Amino acid sequence: MKKLSAKSLLKFRMVSKSWKYTIDSDIFGREYGSRQSQTCCFTLKFNVGNEHFMCSADGHMSLSLLNTNFPQTNLTPITTSEGVWCFSFGCNVGAILWNPCLRKFYGIEVPFMPNRPALEKIVWGFGVHPDTLDPTILNISSWLYGDGPLHVLMYTLNSDTWTVLGNDRLPRLDITIKRSCGVAVASSCIFWGCSKSFFNDDGSSYELYMLLSFDLINHQFHVLDIPTQVRNSLPIPFYISNLGNSLVISGNLIHDENRYICAWLLEVGAAVVTSWRVLFVIPSQNIAKLLGFTMEDDPIVEVFSGQEMIHTLQVYDRPSQQFHNVGIEGDGGSFFIGPYKESLILLNV
Repeated sequence: MKKLSAKSLLKFRMVSKSWKYTIDSDIFGREYGSRQSQTCCFTLKFNVGNEHFMCSADGHMSLSLLNTNFPQTNLTPITTSEGVWCFSFGCNVGAILWNPCLRKFYGIEVPFMPNRPALEKIVWGFGVHPDTLDPTILNISSWLYGDGPLHVLMYTLNSDTWTVLGNDRLPRLDITIKRSCGVAVASSCIFWGCSKSFFNDDGSSYELYMLLSFDLINHQFHVLDIPTQVRNSLPIPFYISNLGNSLVISGNLIHDENRYICAWLLEVGAAVVTSWRVLFVIPSQNIAKLLGFTMEDDPIVEVFSGQEMIHTLQVYDRPSQQFHNVGIEGDGGSFFIGPYKESLILLNV
C-alpha cells in the first residue's frame, strides 16, 4: 500500500476497518513519508482584488482551480513543507495548516501571553520534522520600537500545544528578522533573512545581512553568515526560497543600466553554509520575484507588468532563454507557490 498514491489510500480506507486502522496509524504515515507527485508540479495562490484563488499546476503548466474548503480571506501564506501549507490568520491571531493532496485543513489559535511585547512585530515560521513528519509552527514576537528580548512560541501538531522557548534556544538579541525576505525550509531547518546594524566613526550606520535558522530536530536557533562573495553582490531586497533540500537567495540587480534576476544556491547545515554556487543570472526588462521552480527546475517568477499593482506569472525556459507568460494576472505581492507533495499529514485531524 505504501506504493499507492495518497488519493488512492483515501479510497482504500473505506474497504474495511482493518485497512482504515492501518492507513490511519502514525507508523504507516511516517513510513509513507512525502513524495513528489507524477501529475502535479506545484500549488499556486494569488489574489485579484477581493477574489482569492488556489490552483494546481501539472508538468505542462496547465492550471486547475482547487477548492480549499475554508475561506481564504485574511489568510497570509507563511511557507510550505513536505506538501503542507501554513497560513497566518487575521492579525496574527491564529494559523491554518492545509494539505492540498488530502484536501484537509486544521486551524490553530495563538494563545494570549501576558508577557509578550505590548507593541510587537510578528514573524512566523513553519516546517515539518523530517523524521516524525510533525508540523511545527513558530510565532516570534519582538518589540516594534526599541530593543528587547524575543518571545518565541512553538506549536507542534502531535502535542497540539504551544510552548514558550527558553532563552538558551533563542537567537542573538542584536539581530533583526526581515519579514520581507520570506521563509524557507531546507536541510531540516526553517530559514529567514536577518540583519545586524553597525555604526561608523562618523555616526552613520549600515546593515550586515545574514541568515537565521531554526533546527526542526533540536529546536535551536542559529545565525549564519552569508558567503562574502554572495553578500557583496546581494540585491536589496532579497528573497529566500528552496530548491529541493538546498536554500536559494534571489533578487534583482542593475549593472551598467541592465537589469538581471540573480539567484544563488546554498548548501546549508543548521549553523553554517557549507557551499554555494551561482544558480542563474537572467537578463530581464522588468522587476521579477522568484517564486519557485517547475519539474525541470525552470524558474517561475512574478513579473511587474507595468500596470499599477498588476503582476503576471511567467516561466523562464532555459533552452530558449525566454520568458513565457502562463496567462495569470494578479495583485502584486499576492503570488505564492508551494511545491506539491503527497503525504498523509493531517489525515487524522
